[in-house]
Amino acid sequence: MVRGAREWCGNSQKHQKRPEYTQYKKCKEREKNNVSRFVLAILFVLLIMLTSCASRAYADFDFTYDMRSMIQLNPDFSTYAGPDGRGPDGVVWLKRVHLGMSPGGGVERQTMWVLLGRTGLPSKWLSWNVPVPDGGDVEFLQASIYSPEEGMEIGTAAPVNSFNGTVRSVTFSDTPEEFILVVHYRETFPARLYIDDFVWVSETLPVWETNIRVTVPAGHPFFYSSSQDSAPRAVRVADRMMYEWLIINTAAEVRSSMRVTGREYVAFGSRTGQRAAALLIRAAERVQLPPSPQAVRDMLGRRRRAGVTERVLNWIYEQPGIVLTSESREVPAEAPWTDREKVLLAHSWLTEAGMDTNLSWRLPYSPGAGVPISEAAIVNPVLDVSSPDSRGEIFYFDTKHPPRVGGNEIYMGGVVYALQETGDGLEEREQEQQRAAGNRLSARFDLNLNEDGILAGTIQITARSAWRYFLFPEEPTSDDLARFLSSMFIQVPRYSDVTFSESRAESVVTVTLSGSQMIKGTEGNHIMASLPPLVPEWFRDLTSGPFPYSISFQFAMDVNVTFTLSASANVLLPSQVPQSSGRIRYSESLRIDRRRRFTAEAQMTVDASSISGEEAPDLNAAIWNWYSFMTRHLPIQLRAR
Repeated sequence: MVRGAREWCGNSQKHQKRPEYTQYKKCKEREKNNVSRFVLAILFVLLIMLTSCASRAYADFDFTYDMRSMIQLNPDFSTYAGPDGRGPDGVVWLKRVHLGMSPGGGVERQTMWVLLGRTGLPSKWLSWNVPVPDGGDVEFLQASIYSPEEGMEIGTAAPVNSFNGTVRSVTFSDTPEEFILVVHYRETFPARLYIDDFVWVSETLPVWETNIRVTVPAGHPFFYSSSQDSAPRAVRVADRMMYEWLIINTAAEVRSSMRVTGREYVAFGSRTGQRAAALLIRAAERVQLPPSPQAVRDMLGRRRRAGVTERVLNWIYEQPGIVLTSESREVPAEAPWTDREKVLLAHSWLTEAGMDTNLSWRLPYSPGAGVPISEAAIVNPVLDVSSPDSRGEIFYFDTKHPPRVGGNEIYMGGVVYALQETGDGLEEREQEQQRAAGNRLSARFDLNLNEDGILAGTIQITARSAWRYFLFPEEPTSDDLARFLSSMFIQVPRYSDVTFSESRAESVVTVTLSGSQMIKGTEGNHIMASLPPLVPEWFRDLTSGPFPYSISFQFAMDVNVTFTLSASANVLLPSQVPQSSGRIRYSESLRIDRRRRFTAEAQMTVDASSISGEEAPDLNAAIWNWYSFMTRHLPIQLRAR
């Protein structure tokens, strides 16, 4: 799984296809500077592997590391820089997970992270919350900050017991501009009988080295699976078998892509198949949960039932959340709760109140025969609610989006698994997905073009349903809006103001243009007008193979452009492309009305959840037509005054 040096440069192969030579040249220079570092790092990793084999006798838990060598050889921020020259605010140098038998009985898991960070690193990487297993313990063995220059320890963080002792936490504060963070903790599970786990390999940051080691008794059944079909190195040591994965240079998980790529993972254990998955799901659904609080009981006890489901789910959704390293703690009576805990609480409280609810689960892979399954893979429940106030419609609640009942649901589709009503297996079904018309992204350009060639006005972009949560965080800041505009336009137009407003599952961004000079002819009687080129950057995710692939959600897009022209102006209308039909549709129209208003409209609809090789040309044609529509020049002739 070693990636080639080309992927170190923000996917330089894509840049080779672009006409901008300057950008291409910069990328190639950065790529050249990184090749020697890449080769040295590979050699260093191989040397460490050989050395460990010869001198450490395959220890069950090995957490030694050489900080100075890491600083000299491991990639820095510039290695993963994109076209803008800025890389991520963090790089995981080492992620190490080792599992084995605990000396005191049961199972022990040790985890280490070594991370290069700088100002701007998301807070989740500075706060580490490890749940205390039932009957077990958590111990932080190291929580240190190092200097990237000298490799010397410059600070530590003290672990604390949080949330009534259910979580052990470490938080780093007042970090320098650039730093190296080391976190190492041990979890013990005295009552656990199985040595199994599910480990995400890809993270929101690039990961240079991932090392997973599992030690089991010799002759013990052991199954494994991974997203990249990578096999572990297997070694027998006395009465034990050790399985080890070493994965180099995993790209950061892409969050803002319309193409569903899937997170990389490694799964292993001795339990396999749907029956084992059903037993684990049944255990997850039967965890002890606290009773509903007074605020929820008051809502459920009202005589008027209209809106009760939505109010209860909104109350749960708005409670403080927490990100834990696993889901092994006892569910507390008070927030913060994890996403999984919130769904389980909603299911319990609504069911007790007589609501018709069903619980299903999203799994990272299909639990077929010979495929290992563990508790760590049972983390994403989905609640189906059919209540009197939803007019018979089924509403899905998974805490990924605010609750909406009756007409504004966000159905993301996908395969889910539920316990069979009879038997001990699982029922597999396709969850309903919202149609394209419900996920609409609309842009309205209300522009004025004067005789001096100055284009001004407003642009209003409305994101509905799934678009709202794909494009914006929960509470977007001014920086978030600036990033949104840069992702939507090939070149962001000059603007004097930008505002954000929303209601229910609809968000509106309004941009006030400060005025742009169009190209004027030398004699002053011609203007070559061009629109602010609204061509979203994620279009490129959909225009290349391999096929088939899944998209995040079905969608529709439309743009409406209105020019108010002066009395002396006349637009020479360009030709229009013919309307297409099928699951992928595109249409456009251009006209001038009697009030001297020029109107141009374009619509694109992708009414499909996956794109096959046969449909790819239709999608490419629709995207190309949209691009041509937004980037074309409009010749305008001015009559003599």
